[in-house]
Amino acid sequence: SKDSVVIAKMQAYERLMLFCERINPYQMKLRLELPDMSGKQLAASMIIAAMQEFEHNVSQQLYVTPTLWKIIQTVKDQTLEIIGKSAENLGTNASIDDFMKNLDQAIFKIGNLPTENGKQAIKREAGL
Repeated sequence: SKDSVVIAKMQAYERLMLFCERINPYQMKLRLELPDMSGKQLAASMIIAAMQEFEHNVSQQLYVTPTLWKIIQTVKDQTLEIIGKSAENLGTNASIDDFMKNLDQAIFKIGNLPTENGKQAIKREAGL
């Protein structure tokens, strides 16, 4: 029925909103950081977590427009790129703080977290 399609769409928007929240690098740091972890190790954990989150939500593309799905893919790709670039020049013993400093600079350069852009796009499509 029409109602169940609307419900499925709203649930997809909710899940994709949660996806954006869960791959926000600052949220991932809180979830994934362990004592004695290096900056490079945290970055590697973040990349794995973001890819797993994306795979976990891939079926949501059934319920959203191709345009929104492309935006969600871009959010994931840009997030992975920012994390990777922020870690690539770190020494093996560089701290999480060193990594986060690089991350802050990378995000400042592009002006906004990709996940924020994703959330805005979801709200627009959901008509909120």
